[in-house]
Amino acid sequence: MFGEGQNCYYHISFHDVIVCMASVFALIAIYYFIMKILPGFVKKLIYRISDDITEVYFIHWIFASSI
Repeated sequence: MFGEGQNCYYHISFHDVIVCMASVFALIAIYYFIMKILPGFVKKLIYRISDDITEVYFIHWIFASSI
């Protein structure tokens, strides 16, 4: 990606930002409607996994900040 003595940066344009934001909103909408039709035990499983991941990241950053 970087040649010798070169600085190659990606410059994001307004259109790139619009496409990224539209993609994020579409994904959130898809997740929202999927969660509406999932059974309760699947939702509880997803929430539990999400909660466990959050704890792992929190602990990781406590240790990383102490270094």
